[in-house]
This record gives sequence, structure tokens and C-alpha cells, in this order.
Amino acid sequence: MSAHAVAKRGVKFLDTPVFYAGPSGQEEAIAVFTDRSIAQRYIDQVGWADDHEIGELNELQLLRWTTTAHEQGSKFLTINPDRQSQMAGDRQEVLVIKEKLAAFAHSLMRDIQNQCVE
Repeated sequence: MSAHAVAKRGVKFLDTPVFYAGPSGQEEAIAVFTDRSIAQRYIDQVGWADDHEIGELNELQLLRWTTTAHEQGSKFLTINPDRQSQMAGDRQEVLVIKEKLAAFAHSLMRDIQNQCVE
């Protein structure tokens, strides 16, 4: 299983565009795509084909990328954003990064604790 992100071409770590989302529309968000073709359609719609590419992320890379984005101030992860909907002002599906990271940390801690009991 993998996810996809749009990144500046030729950059080692994913230098991804920041979007704005949340209740006020002013909080930073990063975008993840569930399929390469959806990401490519977004690049084409925005006109970024010359200087952006699609990065494929496995589970650990997605966790690292999301954690780094959160540490740099991104609060949301938007899934499969659609440029036409964005321009029309339609709401985009988002996840709260902090909540997802906390859920993962809780699950990991629970697994560690369960190992101590056995």
C-alpha cells in the first residue's frame, strides 16, 4: 500500500506545497493522494508539470513526512484535493494531523504495555 504526494522536482525530501484549510481557512495543510493518477490530474490542473513531480510514500515514509509537516506547522492533511472544487470554495476532506499522530502513539504505547504483561 502506498500514498502519493506532489513535490518540487529534484528535491531529496518531499518539499510539498502547503494548502490552507480548517475552520478559518487559514491553517496549513498538506495534500496526500490515494492514487498516482489523481495526483497527476492535480498537477495538470494547477499547471505545475514543469517543476513538480509525484512522490510515492510507503507507510513509514508517510509517517515521517506527516510528522515533519506537523512539526513545521501543518495542522491538516487533505486527501485527494480537487483543484476545481478548491477554486469554487468547496470544502475538501481533511484529517487533523495531531489527532492521527496521537492515535498512532497511543496504539504503539498500548502494544508496548501489552508486551510487558505477557
